Amino acid sequence: MKKYLYFIVTFAAIFFVLQLISGAALMAMYTPDLSLSMWEPANSSGVIQRPNMLPSFISAIIALSATFGAFKIFSKKFGEHRTIA
Repeated sequence: MKKYLYFIVTFAAIFFVLQLISGAALMAMYTPDLSLSMWEPANSSGVIQRPNMLPSFISAIIALSATFGAFKIFSKKFGEHRTIA
């Protein structure tokens, strides 16, 4: 049970760091639209869009791979031969 807890905490930490890094990169690359149309009154016919979950899914896959890799390295380094699965 202890190994599963370590795995979950490690996965959450790696996922959080990846989300933080990708958010900072996206914010750094963002260029706001400063055209005059921005200052006009807002149109009441706004469109609500569904959020795109693909970037979060890709970050989760990368975090999962990194967590499995870290557990493989640590299990070899510390002499533990059991795996999580």
